[in-house]
Amino acid sequence: MVDDAARDGRRERRRGRTGEAGSESSRRPNYHSLKNPFLPQPIFSDDQVAAIHETALRVLE
Repeated sequence: MVDDAARDGRRERRRGRTGEAGSESSRRPNYHSLKNPFLPQPIFSDDQVAAIHETALRVLE
């Protein structure tokens, strides 16, 4: 008896979820049209990039 009631409850919950799934799909963002409003954060300063470049040129000599 208890198992039958639990099964019925599960079925009802599943039905409720499937009904909500249709509205959930309409709320999905369109990832192709998303744009990042922030500027890229530099990892190295301009001086550090110049120093790395100079070191690379010395290694190549």
